[in-house]
Amino acid sequence: MVKTTPSSSFREKWAWLCENLSEGEIKIKAVYEQAGVNCLMVAVNFLNMVEDYIAILIINTDAYVLDGVLVGLGAMIQDSAGCLRAVGVKRIWPTSTTIAEAQVARYGVSVALRLGFDRVILECDSYNMVHAIMTKARGFSPIHGIYEDIANDILQFSFFDCTHTKRSGNTVAHMIARLDVNVCNEYVCMGPFPQSIVTLAELDFS
Repeated sequence: MVKTTPSSSFREKWAWLCENLSEGEIKIKAVYEQAGVNCLMVAVNFLNMVEDYIAILIINTDAYVLDGVLVGLGAMIQDSAGCLRAVGVKRIWPTSTTIAEAQVARYGVSVALRLGFDRVILECDSYNMVHAIMTKARGFSPIHGIYEDIANDILQFSFFDCTHTKRSGNTVAHMIARLDVNVCNEYVCMGPFPQSIVTLAELDFS
C-alpha cells in the first residue's frame, strides 16, 4: 500500500497518508508491511521527502485597489520555516478588482522566476483564482490572457502548486501592496526587510 502513495512531493504523499490511514496504521505499514524492510532506507527516504518539502517556497500575493487612482501588487515569498526570502511591490494602471487579483498572482509567479526560485506554492485568497490557475482556464476575455501567462510561467518551475488561503492569512502581502515605491513603478527586496513586515510575517506564520 505504501508503494501506491503519490511520489511527486512530500506534501502530496503526507496528505494521502493522512487521508487514507490512521496514525497507528501509518506507523505499522511503514515498518511491517513488507517482509525484510530496510529500516535505514525507510528513514533515508523520509528525510528526503522532508528535505523536498523544506525546499519549497510559499508565495503570498494581494492587490491594493484605489478606485480610479492606482493598483498596488504585493508579493511575499517565504520558506517553510516562515523566514522571508523576498518581497515585491509594483504599481499598475487602475483596473477592476478581479483583474487586479489575476495580475498580482502573475506578478508573484514572475518575481519567483526572476529570483531563480524553482519549487513554489502560490497561495491565493480567491477560490476562483486557484481553480482558474490549476485548471488552466481558457477564454477570450482579458483576464484569460493573464491566466495564459501564468500557465506558461509555471511550466518553468520544477514543482508548482496553487492553494487557497484565508484572507486573514494574506495581511502581509496586503501591507506590501500598499508600500510606497517613490519614483519607480516596482520595488523588489531580498533583505534587509522593513521591521514592520518582518514582525507581521512572524505573527502571521505563528
